[in-house]
Amino acid sequence: MHHGCTSEIANHVIDYGLWYQLHNSKQGNEQVMYVGWDRFGDKLWEIGIELCSGEKDDWAFHAQHATSYSRRQVRL
Repeated sequence: MHHGCTSEIANHVIDYGLWYQLHNSKQGNEQVMYVGWDRFGDKLWEIGIELCSGEKDDWAFHAQHATSYSRRQVRL
C-alpha cells in the first residue's frame, strides 16, 4: 500500500463506513474515497477504491493520511 498504510489499516478504514463519491475511472468504473481512523484511533486515513465490474476485483488506487478536503467531505 502507499504511505505506510497496511492492508489491515485499509480494511479498518473501509469498515469505518464513511465515504464520498469520486469521478469514474478511465475505464468507466465508479470510484469512492473511504475516510476513517486506524484501529487505535491515532491517525485518520483516506483510501481510494475503484469498484470494478465483472470478474475484476475492486482495488485500492490511493492511500494516505486524510486531507482537510476528505475531512470536510465526511464531516470529521
